[in-house]
Amino acid sequence: MVKLIAFQPHHKLGFIHWNKNQDELARFAGHSFRYPLSLEQIGDFPAKVNATAFALESEDGLHLANGDFVVDHENKEIRLCRLIVHCDYRGQGYGRLLVEGICSKAKETQLNYRISLNVLDDNVAAIALYSKCGFHMSDQTFSFEVDGIVYRGHKMYLNEDKTASKPI
Repeated sequence: MVKLIAFQPHHKLGFIHWNKNQDELARFAGHSFRYPLSLEQIGDFPAKVNATAFALESEDGLHLANGDFVVDHENKEIRLCRLIVHCDYRGQGYGRLLVEGICSKAKETQLNYRISLNVLDDNVAAIALYSKCGFHMSDQTFSFEVDGIVYRGHKMYLNEDKTASKPI
């Protein structure tokens, strides 16, 4: 059994240890952080980005995944951000539990807001996961550059007729 809990300071270590190089870090957090990541760099996350953050833990306290959302009142949208599953536990359903759990928490916050996330175009596994969770690809694109590498992606929206299954 796993549980979705409020993000705690010790969960920051996942950010540090799960991103092994600048490319992985850019794919995880855009241009927000530089490799090597440190506790000082992370600072008072999630408060500094006004995020509501969570961690997925096993029954015995094993840290499996992190994710958060930010609320955009101007666009009446909740954006899922910084979703990551520990590399040793990918492909075991934890990503889906994380996404569905955070969607459920987000809906509790603002029932009438759309839920979205950004995904890199070449992240086939993430696109498949998000699609299984009820998200669909939009025509809205984004790009950013880190160390001369341009990352491109699309915004995905949660289908209004498909909500997250059940909260964790």
